[in-house]
Amino acid sequence: MQLSVNQSSKSVCSLIGAFAMGLFLSACATSAISPKASSLQAPDAFVHQPKLSTSKEESDEQMGQPSDRWLAEFGDQQLNEVVISALVSNYGLAEQAARLEEAQQGVIIAGADRYPSLSVSSNNSIRRGALLGRIQSTIDTYGVDLNASWELDIWGRLKSNQKQATMSYAASEASYISQRLALVSDTSRAWYQMMADQQLLALFNLRLATLEQDMAIISSGYRAGLNSAVDVYLASNSLEQERARVAQQEQNVIESVSRLQLLVADYPDGGWPLSRELPVIETSIPVGIPSDLLTRRPDVQQTWFNLLSADLSLAVAHKQRFPRLTLNASMSDDANNVSDLLTNGSLARSLITNIALPLFQGGRLVATEEQARQRVIQLEQQYLNAVNNAFSDVERAITRQDRLRRRYDSFLKAEQNAIAAYELSFEQYQSGLSEYQTVLESQRRAFDSQNTVIDLRNQLLQNRITLYQSLGGDFGADIIEHASSFENLTSTENVTSEEISEQVSTEPVILVRADK
Repeated sequence: MQLSVNQSSKSVCSLIGAFAMGLFLSACATSAISPKASSLQAPDAFVHQPKLSTSKEESDEQMGQPSDRWLAEFGDQQLNEVVISALVSNYGLAEQAARLEEAQQGVIIAGADRYPSLSVSSNNSIRRGALLGRIQSTIDTYGVDLNASWELDIWGRLKSNQKQATMSYAASEASYISQRLALVSDTSRAWYQMMADQQLLALFNLRLATLEQDMAIISSGYRAGLNSAVDVYLASNSLEQERARVAQQEQNVIESVSRLQLLVADYPDGGWPLSRELPVIETSIPVGIPSDLLTRRPDVQQTWFNLLSADLSLAVAHKQRFPRLTLNASMSDDANNVSDLLTNGSLARSLITNIALPLFQGGRLVATEEQARQRVIQLEQQYLNAVNNAFSDVERAITRQDRLRRRYDSFLKAEQNAIAAYELSFEQYQSGLSEYQTVLESQRRAFDSQNTVIDLRNQLLQNRITLYQSLGGDFGADIIEHASSFENLTSTENVTSEEISEQVSTEPVILVRADK
């Protein structure tokens, strides 16, 4: 009989052990990320990557990693100062930094659940006794309670919850880096767009002055009987059209300056004079290999960490269905004097073990787990879409860079030819060898070519910035270091953008007026 009882006990223990092991394995196998996302295969090279040179040195350079200091390759110190001002002052980036700090505190909160909690409380009560309506005595009682609680993380639910918070923090950090990179890129693009608009305005004003001179010459010839009235009307029409272009371009300058001022948190009054020509950068950009984008692009990293966070949330939702084991301990004492607390040997102690197992909740836990699973599926599609968009961004920027360069070289020659044709046609008109219609046509072609050259030069710069951003490269640790140093200063004193310029460059440029 004793043997059968022992065998029965062993059988029960074996069943309980098998049940616990099954629960443990079930609690671990909850990932819903598909192999397509977890082992994503990238192409060996970009389809539109520039043809590799026969020279080994040039081939290695073309296949090298994109620059981690791409802002310095523009060689524009004033742009560096504007970028630093944006990093220090931009409201959107400051908001994202606060969100990152909030996520970091969430990791601490989630990790705290894995450790025992301890609390202490004290109380004081006054009791008065009464006999036949008369107060006989007053008794003061002091009490102290010490409580401790600890949930044993048998299934790893609390650990998964902490990991989920950690992945959320990693996603927030990637989001901050992505927004910082976007801010630098947007600021650089706005800087060169402002420069292009101001250069166009200078060109339009120069044209206007030229047309006014032509108008004076044609009017003088008309009064001398050398030109017809039609020529005067045509010249006057061209003059007024150019005045209208100047007015429109002045508005374009104000708007482009205002967009840049918003990025650096300056008042958008549109006043930021800058007399410079757009630079032309001849060097090419190493684009590396497509698989690098999965680690270089912060927006892709953000979607990946969001996917991992959702997958861990699924694990937490799955483990909510298993039993919880909690240890609760308490210690309390009462005394008539504070000095007697915890010393008179009358302590009351208790240790309670709680096991909670959800049996029936109307399908709520199962539905919650399925919601978490569907969330993983959604974020997996977002991740795959982000990867495809990253590849597409780089491919478009590479092809656009090549076509823009070819167009720019062609229009540069066309500009020279059109200007020469215009000057020659006007000389022939003055000599009576051609009609004014020929002058107008050559004039239009010269003006259009000049406009196009400036526009293409700006597009080359804009696309270069876009390609740098698409490749996910960093703009420069030195810029971040400068911005961080000024952020520390602004926490204690009001540092203006002029002070940033003075400390970053030996030839400061005024970014914000002193009265701002």
